[in-house]
Amino acid sequence: MKKETAYRSLVLTTAAITITVAELVHRWLIDTKSGLLLDDDDPAGFHPRNELVWQIAKVFILPLGYLKWWLGSLIVLGIENVIKALASGKAAQVVGNHKAMPDAFMPQTALRFSGFRELAENLLRSVIGMIFVNRRPILSKFLEGGHYVPIVPDKMLEKGFLRTLTREERKQHLINAARINAAAFPEIRRFLELGYWTLIFPEARRVLEPGMRKVHDGVATALRHPGTNILPMAIIGTDKMWKPGSWRPHPFSKVIVIFGELITYEEADRRAKAISKRYGVSEDRAFCDLVMRSIARLMIENGHPEYAGFYGKSRRERLGNGKGGNARKKENGET
Repeated sequence: MKKETAYRSLVLTTAAITITVAELVHRWLIDTKSGLLLDDDDPAGFHPRNELVWQIAKVFILPLGYLKWWLGSLIVLGIENVIKALASGKAAQVVGNHKAMPDAFMPQTALRFSGFRELAENLLRSVIGMIFVNRRPILSKFLEGGHYVPIVPDKMLEKGFLRTLTREERKQHLINAARINAAAFPEIRRFLELGYWTLIFPEARRVLEPGMRKVHDGVATALRHPGTNILPMAIIGTDKMWKPGSWRPHPFSKVIVIFGELITYEEADRRAKAISKRYGVSEDRAFCDLVMRSIARLMIENGHPEYAGFYGKSRRERLGNGKGGNARKKENGET
C-alpha cells in the first residue's frame, strides 16, 4: 500500500510538472511562431523532427518505465529477435497491436530497459495516427514522444468518424489529412532508407473490445517497403495497466512485450502473393493479414489467445473460402 501511495505521488507530481512546462513551451512556440510547430489546428500536432518534445516526454516516461521494471511487472520476451534484427544491418518495421494508451511508449520502455537505449531513444520512429491532437489534452503529445511520423489512417477518413465532426472540422480534417498523408509515406520510406526503425500500430486506434480487430488494406502502403525487415510485436496487459477512463496507471499489473521472429520483406511479399492467388484477395489485404496473424500467434503461443481477436480465427474465416478446393483443406500451420 505504501509503495502504491508513493508511486501515485511520484506520477502525479511528475505529470503536473511535465504538463505545466509543456503547456508553457507550447504557448511560447505558438506566440513566437518559431517554425517548430505546424498550424495549431493540424491533427499532426508537433513537427516530426521536433526533438524538444521527446526530451520533455522522458521526464514522465522513464520514471513510469523504470518503476514497472523495478517492480518486475514489465516482462520482455523475444530479445534474441531484436538482436537478430540489429545484426541483419537492415531497417526494421516493428508492428504491434494497439490496446491502450501506454502502447505508445511501452515498446521504447521495454527496449530501453533491456539494454537497447540507443535504439529506443534515437533509432526508433513511431508512426502515429492522430485526431486533432492539439485539441486534446496536452499530455497525449508527450506520452508519444517527439520521434514520430504523423499519419491519418483510413479509420479516421471513414463516414462514421467524419460524422462525429462539425462541418468546419470535417473540412479542415480532410484538407489536413490529404497533406499529411502525402508527406507521411515518403517520410517513412526516408527514415527506413537512413537505417531507422519504425513503430506502427496497424489498428490505428485503441481497440476497446476484446482482441485485435481487422485492419484496413490501406495499411499495406505503410508496411510494404522492399529491403526492410518486419519485426512482429505483441503487447499484452496495457489495457489493465491503464484502463480506459482511469485517471492513473496501475503499477502492479503485469505487462508483457513479445518480439517475434524476423520476417524479411521478400519473404512476406512472396507469401502474400501466394495467399492473394489462393484466396482471391488483393495482395495488400494478404500482406496485412500475414503480418497481423504473426502478432496473433505470439499471443496464442504465450497463453493469451483472448488478445488475438479477429486474427485468432483461421485464414479461411479471415479471407474467405478461396477459389479452389485447396483452400478448403486443413491449413497445417499456414494460418
